[in-house]
Amino acid sequence: MNQKRIAFIDIARGFAILAVIAVHTGFLPLQHQLLPLITPWMLPVFAVLHGWLAKDTHSFADVAVKRLRSLIVPYCIAGFVSYALWLGLRWYAVDTVLFVPWDMALRQLFLGTSLVFNGPLWFLPAFFIATVIFEINRATFTKGGIAKALLLAATLTFFSFTVNPTKSHVVFSYDLSLLLASFMLVGERLRAVHWEKIQMGTWIAVGVGFVALSIFNGTIDMFGREFGNPWLYLLSAHIGSGLVIGVAQRMAERKWWVTGALAVIGRHSLLVLVTHWPMMQWLTFVLTILGLVPVLGGTPTYMSFSYDHPSAIVFTLIELPLLALYMAVPLLILPVAGRLRRAYL
Repeated sequence: MNQKRIAFIDIARGFAILAVIAVHTGFLPLQHQLLPLITPWMLPVFAVLHGWLAKDTHSFADVAVKRLRSLIVPYCIAGFVSYALWLGLRWYAVDTVLFVPWDMALRQLFLGTSLVFNGPLWFLPAFFIATVIFEINRATFTKGGIAKALLLAATLTFFSFTVNPTKSHVVFSYDLSLLLASFMLVGERLRAVHWEKIQMGTWIAVGVGFVALSIFNGTIDMFGREFGNPWLYLLSAHIGSGLVIGVAQRMAERKWWVTGALAVIGRHSLLVLVTHWPMMQWLTFVLTILGLVPVLGGTPTYMSFSYDHPSAIVFTLIELPLLALYMAVPLLILPVAGRLRRAYL
């Protein structure tokens, strides 16, 4: 990418991808309390930031080609590589958790549904479709009018919740693409807000409201179509995304010590997204053959393994190193993967 990076955008993406990994590991300390506060915004914020970065100087064709290269090409590459790795894991693993017919798993790759070998990949084609929907409608209906943009966002949201009444895993998650496109439209309008003028008291009040709203609505699973009350979810997703953006902006301005690390992670968020799931599967296998999972009383799952610690409030010494391990290992490949992306994508 030749464009100059915007620090707070990368920081916000860093927050989001770390939240995704923490949720997927199943070892998030105090996760019963924290999941309702993380899951509403961790995926929508990517769409909000995409809308924020949208520019009228880019034609629809340019954006479509760029997103095809940055989303669909990685989907195909990561999909087939992680599928091949999963076949090896399926061959050697002693448990039956990962045992899905190879042809069914391959068909799921082509349809973008229920990818047991790399679950997060569903997000890439869905995001690509959302980008196409967003760019077409932005150019046609929303230029210069916030009311039109919000009305269109509400319309897309309504259809996203009604087009798939059975809440099944439809081809390439086209229902969720409509929802993501609505977040993009809102993100484009959020760019005009004077964030620097918002007082600390207002931030605190909004934060308290977000916490209360999210806890009341519960944990969200976007791919599973579990939204609680859909309209409460939308409110918490938008407010949560706004809070993350606001925090990211303040961190970028003040250059806190953790800012650089978050920006690097956010800059490579796509790579982390497509690599952390198969790495968790293989690390679980390694921990199992070393005898650690049985000793911990763990139960393998199709992404890592579950561990029911005795206290739902106080996290254990076991969870922290596992969480650090699952977060650190995907980051080790960033230098190599970054060079490959620059060379071939």
